[in-house]
Amino acid sequence: MPGNRPRACRCLFGRPDPGDVDKFLQEADETYQREAERRWNFDFRAGRPLTDVNSQQRYEWVRVDNWKTVPSKHDNASQTLKQ
Repeated sequence: MPGNRPRACRCLFGRPDPGDVDKFLQEADETYQREAERRWNFDFRAGRPLTDVNSQQRYEWVRVDNWKTVPSKHDNASQTLKQ
């Protein structure tokens, strides 16, 4: 048995083409973004709610100007994010 060689280091289906992998990941990301926008009625890339008046909106987004007044239930989570 050879020294420190990994036992399961195999490329069973050949090496993937990096261009194909990039294309696949880009398409998957775009699909995910469209689904998330539709689900949440929010443009995550622009960071703002969608304003299409023809769509049925599940959520009403309200701007919170004073973010330091987070309800105590969520206060621990906000402290974790600041660290």
